[in-house]
Amino acid sequence: MSGVERFFPADTVIYAVGQRPRTEEATALKRCAPEFYIVGDCVAARNVLMATREAFNAARDIGRL
Repeated sequence: MSGVERFFPADTVIYAVGQRPRTEEATALKRCAPEFYIVGDCVAARNVLMATREAFNAARDIGRL
């Protein structure tokens, strides 16, 4: 599906793909929503417990702007 553009209306988007950090791709999305959080290996290499905790904290903070 490379090169195919799709639009999905959503209140929340979680972008979790691949096995290597895609920091540039994630950062490119930051202007797409009023709230934006980069978590997991896009921040730094970490284990699944640390990444899950970071994702939980980000999810908990959604709407607290």
